[in-house]
Amino acid sequence: MKEIKPTSVIVRTEGADRDEELPADAVLLLTGYRSDSNLLRAAGVRLNECDVPEYNPDTLETNVPGLFLAGGAVTGMDTSNIFIENGRFHGEKLVQVIADRVRG
Repeated sequence: MKEIKPTSVIVRTEGADRDEELPADAVLLLTGYRSDSNLLRAAGVRLNECDVPEYNPDTLETNVPGLFLAGGAVTGMDTSNIFIENGRFHGEKLVQVIADRVRG
C-alpha cells in the first residue's frame, strides 16, 4: 500500500480576501454513484440499516471526530436525496467548519 503523506488543502472561505492553507493528514476525493459502506465502517463510522452514516448535518462530521462526509456519501443506499444542486454546498460547509477549528 502506498504511504499517504501529510498534505494540505487551499481554500477561500466566503467573505475572505485571500486563500488559506489548511493542514490535513489526507484529502480523499472519492466519486461514484454510491459511497463504499465498507470503507466507512472500517473507519469507525456507524451506519444504520440503509447504510446511512451517522453524522452531524450542521458540520457534516461523522461520529468519528475529524472525519467529514459530503455529497452522496451522506445518503447510504438512498442516493436520490443528494444531487449536484444540493450536495455542492457540502464542501463549502465542511471547509468552513474545519477552518474555524484550525483558527481556534
